Amino acid sequence: MPEILLAHQVDFGTWRQAARAHAHAGTPPGELTWRVRRFDETFPTPAPADVLLPEQGAAPFGVPRVLMQTFERAMQAHDPQRFELAYRLVYRIARGQIDLKNDQDPDLLAIHALADAVDVETRLFRREFSAFTSEQTQRRWVFQPRHYVVEANAAFCVARNARLWEIRTPYRRALWNGKKLFFGPGDSEVERVPVQQWQPAGSGLWQDYPHTVLPPNLADVRAASTLAELAAQAMDCRACSLWQPASRTVFGTIRLASGPVLSADGDNLPAVEAPIGMTGGAVSADPGEASCGPGKAACAPHQAVRMPGLMLVGEQPGDQEDLAGLPFVGPAGQVLDNALAAAGFAREQIYITNAVKHFRFLLRNGRRVHQKAGEDSIQACRIWLDAERRLLAPVLTVMLGATAASSLLRRPITISRERSRILTLDDGTNGLVTVHPSYLLRLPDEESRQREQARFVSDLTLARQFLMDKTGVE
Repeated sequence: MPEILLAHQVDFGTWRQAARAHAHAGTPPGELTWRVRRFDETFPTPAPADVLLPEQGAAPFGVPRVLMQTFERAMQAHDPQRFELAYRLVYRIARGQIDLKNDQDPDLLAIHALADAVDVETRLFRREFSAFTSEQTQRRWVFQPRHYVVEANAAFCVARNARLWEIRTPYRRALWNGKKLFFGPGDSEVERVPVQQWQPAGSGLWQDYPHTVLPPNLADVRAASTLAELAAQAMDCRACSLWQPASRTVFGTIRLASGPVLSADGDNLPAVEAPIGMTGGAVSADPGEASCGPGKAACAPHQAVRMPGLMLVGEQPGDQEDLAGLPFVGPAGQVLDNALAAAGFAREQIYITNAVKHFRFLLRNGRRVHQKAGEDSIQACRIWLDAERRLLAPVLTVMLGATAASSLLRRPITISRERSRILTLDDGTNGLVTVHPSYLLRLPDEESRQREQARFVSDLTLARQFLMDKTGVE
């Protein structure tokens, strides 16, 4: 009986190649066995299906794209029969033995049930990884999945968290070193992973595996109950064209006082060819693990306390923000930090976001030059800004620049006319318009910069006084 050896639990490429070849050759489903290789087992090349000849008189056939996408999701199910089930459907299609519109067909019902179970697990995985990302205190995330969803969501994880991280599950480890994505054996296979056992995504055994994309709908966005859940949904937003050239979707955040943990060894320069955090041939311990964990008081300094009712909205991510996946971490962010401190705010108290979640740029001589966000992008991203405000319920929203102000006020605005006064927004909350910090960087002389910096600090001081009057919190 022919045996198909798969490189790993979600080896969609080998399954697809073998399924097509055996269906053409007329191999009945009951005469094939499917097996996932052991971690220490050599994977043969070429695969046995490469040398199969089509059955005499076999006609060409095609599997509808939507069904192939269902197969791709079902491959992630923790069900040893998933490969055989999907092949049986391919075999029946090749022989015209199935009506794909029959919603009572047992095989179709079974494959869709597997795919639906994976969808539920995928959303849970993304919500919890997004929450882990928001905490910014740990590099290593331990998860117990019911299905094989790590690989298909690795691209989502890279988009959501640009900092260095490692995911550990019983069946798979994934590691992002700031430059490349790697996969390694799970906790149930080895306790520690030597450098040579990390395998780069996109090559070798990892050339073809599922990639899950879950574009959100408006109902999903409105139903989100946490900022982490909302940010997870935003990673697959395709509402405007900016998602393609940008590196990632940059969502709002509160930056912790201690800053994110960048690597296991304290080195802020990520490795290019090997995973970061390798010492003595294995992944070193997370520095947070010695002092932080569930119920440990040592974690208390990492917890951010948000200034009651305050939200800052900028225009869009810049080059550094796009790469880091965090708002206001470049030169404009430094200007903002200084002004906030001068006004009596701590950056760690404030939720900061942008009206547009992707970086719009023009590539010039190898550099990404900032371009003003278009009205289409402002409109497309408004659902996210509205949802952030719904969850945060800010007493005061400070709008940094014309793009943020026009997005929230729903009309063209001139900064000089609207600046430095408390406004009432459509939802009954209050807003304050001021300049974007990048404006201060573009001023031509030191005298202008000092004058405008003082006005900027004055606007933020007005915001602080308004919040103190409204909330009684100093």
